[in-house]
Amino acid sequence: MQAHPSKGEASTHEDWDDQKCAARGNVRCQLAIPHGGDVPVSTVMGNAHISAETRPTVVSIQIGRPTALGGDEPWVTSILKTPVSAPLMLDWLDLEGDEQADLSVHGGRDKAVCVYSSDHFPFWQATLARPDLGPGAFGENFTVSGLVEQTICLGDVFEIGEAVVQVSQPRSPCWKLGRKWERLDLPKLVLREGRTGWYFRVLQPGIVAPEQALTLTERPYASWTIAAVNRLAYAKKSEGLQDERRALAECPALAESWRASLRE
Repeated sequence: MQAHPSKGEASTHEDWDDQKCAARGNVRCQLAIPHGGDVPVSTVMGNAHISAETRPTVVSIQIGRPTALGGDEPWVTSILKTPVSAPLMLDWLDLEGDEQADLSVHGGRDKAVCVYSSDHFPFWQATLARPDLGPGAFGENFTVSGLVEQTICLGDVFEIGEAVVQVSQPRSPCWKLGRKWERLDLPKLVLREGRTGWYFRVLQPGIVAPEQALTLTERPYASWTIAAVNRLAYAKKSEGLQDERRALAECPALAESWRASLRE
């Protein structure tokens, strides 16, 4: 277990202090990459495509409330989520029965639903030697299949059950993910592999349930895949991608906190 919560967090392209990062909970810290870790920037713009054979589905839904945990450094987290089998309400800010532990960095309209792809589970099961890793492993609300960071874009609008949701930003893994799995390097690995997950904002509240289809109804920004956003957000200044970062900052579908950071 880590002695200090900030150990699983990281710096941006500038060398930010870990403890300050954890304390501030600010946007630049949310866009953090681990010390010494690089996310290669090769193809900045992507062209996402969901094949006709793919049927994106919410395979599992998880909810959780803040839980106090012990250890050398006691901590409070909502990353330990429980799967639900019955339909439940998805409102503007969260799922019925779900709460965030730290509202300074979690929750809000742009982060109403945390999403992770089950397509990544075989990789993580092998990499972490954890065959038990499955839905909810990354603290996500929606575990989905048929979508990954290379095939989903900012601004994508999906219908699920009675609700309508929109992709708002990538998920930034924090130290709590590493502490949950007793792998303090896990946030670094998640970013290096580009298997971050993403968030939905809610455009229309409604009842949702596990095993419902995610039906894509709009794709206004097909070039801005979550993979492309990650590559730019975590690029070093020395890579000379400031023009691309500014272009991304103009995408209205991207969460305002990320847009502000990209303008810096």
